Amino acid sequence: MPLISRRPKLSFTQKDLDYLLKLSHSRNQAASIVEISKIILLSYHGKNDTEISRELKVDYKTVR
Repeated sequence: MPLISRRPKLSFTQKDLDYLLKLSHSRNQAASIVEISKIILLSYHGKNDTEISRELKVDYKTVR
């Protein structure tokens, strides 16, 4: 059974979401910025840390 996050649900304006989406697909930004934006977007869409780490193939600690 997956653990339920105790973190508050993320909330963004549409402008913020558009910017995160743009960053997550960027080829000009640093790889770490792209990775962080993907993590944030997946978390926003309700994925837990374990699911995110598996989907992006990154260490669980990176997601946390």
